[in-house]
Amino acid sequence: MLVGWSWRFQSITVFAALVLALASSMQPAHAEDAQPAAPSVEDIYVLRSVRESRAQPSEMCAPSHSKLQEPAWEDQYTFRAVATNEADGRVVNADVKSVGSIRACFGKTKDADVLELYGEVSINGIAAKAFGKCNTAKRDFPEKGVNLFGCLFELFDLPPEYIGGQLTTNSLSSPELFGTNSNPKGYTQVSIATIRLWKKR
Repeated sequence: MLVGWSWRFQSITVFAALVLALASSMQPAHAEDAQPAAPSVEDIYVLRSVRESRAQPSEMCAPSHSKLQEPAWEDQYTFRAVATNEADGRVVNADVKSVGSIRACFGKTKDADVLELYGEVSINGIAAKAFGKCNTAKRDFPEKGVNLFGCLFELFDLPPEYIGGQLTTNSLSSPELFGTNSNPKGYTQVSIATIRLWKKR
């Protein structure tokens, strides 16, 4: 009887020690280590823009409103959420769902490779205005009919919790101006955009 009781007592003791060790490993070593996560001071979005339409400049594009030197045309885009491979960051789906839009006025400058842009943006219900420039990088590359350009815009007139923002694009155009199917086929048009919105501390 004593032998059986002793064996059971030892088993209970070992089990209790394991539980205590596990519990200790889940607790911070010191009270000061248990700090709450710092609040985020920025929101970041990686989105794809798709051109839906083009028209003559409306009143929104007038220099008195847009500050464009020479309004040339007005585009309407949707922003689409993208999905990436967690292992390497590669985009595996560039058309998950629509999450916003931008109504954009383009204006000519003295440099044929540079366009000004004024836009009114909505991203997940966040409204903003954009102003900046797009610069042509290469024409007929990586094949004939495909042109590469990049844009940098300041975002302003944001909701009060934000102090400002920036929108940058890695962009590509083809003779097929609208929708998701490029011509030549296979390219993700028009832009992969990165949007950063900065909050007040």
